[in-house]
This record gives sequence, C-alpha cells and structure tokens, in this order.
Amino acid sequence: MSISLVVNPTTLKWTDYTEQDKVIDPNDKTEQSAFTAFDWDLPPKTPRGLDGKLALADGLTLTITPIALVKKGVKKSDELLSHEQFHYDVGIIIARVVVKVLEGLTGATISDLDTGTDLIMNRHFIVRSGLIQRRYDLETRHGNNAAYQKAWKKLMKETMARPNSTQMGGWWL
Repeated sequence: MSISLVVNPTTLKWTDYTEQDKVIDPNDKTEQSAFTAFDWDLPPKTPRGLDGKLALADGLTLTITPIALVKKGVKKSDELLSHEQFHYDVGIIIARVVVKVLEGLTGATISDLDTGTDLIMNRHFIVRSGLIQRRYDLETRHGNNAAYQKAWKKLMKETMARPNSTQMGGWWL
C-alpha cells in the first residue's frame, strides 16, 4: 500500500501568517510574537482487504498545512521566522513516520482501522510532537537563546536529511 505525503507549503513565509492582536502559546500560556503549529488531513476512503484483514485504502494522501499566527506590529525578522519554521518542520518529520506506520496498519473491522488510525495520529502528532515542541521552546526560550536555537536547528537539519528517521536527537517522532 502507498500513502503519499503532501506538505503545503514546505517553507513558511510571513505571508502564510495571520495577524492577531494577541498571540498566546497554548503550551505555556505565554504571550508570544508568533505561533506556528501544523494541521493534518487524511481523507477517509473505503478500506481494502489484505490477507483476511482490512487495511487503509491505496492512494491515500496525508496533507500537512501550517497554523501560523503573528502578533500585529511585530518585527517580522528572519530569526523569528526560522524559529517558527522549526515548529512546522516537526510536523513534517513526524508525518513521514506516520505514513510508514499507517501503511502497516490492519484491523478486523473498519472500527478497528479507525481506532488504530486515531491512536497513531494522537501518539505522533499530539503526544510526541507536543513533547518536542515544549522542550524546544523551553531550551531556546522561544528563540531567544541563540546557542540552543542553533543546536536544535542542527538536529532538525540532520533529521530532515534522513527521510527514514524515527527519532530526532533521542526524541521519538
């Protein structure tokens, strides 16, 4: 089976951001200059039979898109955008793992497939992503600690270069 991954866009620009009077990071409830996360979509399709079980349909597409907010009046610097790009990139590297896990998913019933898909999405996109995102912001102080920012960006670059990565610096994807 084949599930394709579409990331749109792959690189964020300030024009991808929606301006708001106030931007609150939902993780630590602090006001920030910008906030970036990602959304995913995996449209339902009729499952297929596989060795006496059901599997997800061939030809599915998992799509990753940005959730991007910026505070009105903030200086839209390259450094801030780079920090925010990392948050989005977490979704991309995790989506690569999710595609592989979903390709191996089987169940006795459609309900089993739905439950399995929900568990996979939650484990990767919510739990594992959340752990990485919170640690990244904590260590970089939301991009204000240049040394940690550089170290995290290096980890991301290395992980992006390895499409089959299941971890980033010891963090499960």
